[in-house]
Amino acid sequence: MVEIYKELANAEIEWWKAHHRRDFDRLLESTKKSFILTFDVSEKVALEAAKKRMDAVKEYVEAKKYDGKNKEEAELHWKSAEEHILKQFKLLCNQKFNGN
Repeated sequence: MVEIYKELANAEIEWWKAHHRRDFDRLLESTKKSFILTFDVSEKVALEAAKKRMDAVKEYVEAKKYDGKNKEEAELHWKSAEEHILKQFKLLCNQKFNGN
């Protein structure tokens, strides 16, 4: 039996590779796997949360374009990224701690 820390490490490395290569399908899959292992949530909830994280990643990419050039535009994207991350953790914590 594989120890969970090895599965988590693998999911994390796959996430880094996918992020570097801009492979959003692999990003989604590795994020989902990590959430299942870390939060012990259903595949459905993990996928919904992973999608929110990918939305945040896309906002992060946009924010980087404006950092140092247009502070107001960058902040709009950072705020949007934060909102997606809040929704991600709400989904994960609701199932993990409330059974929803």
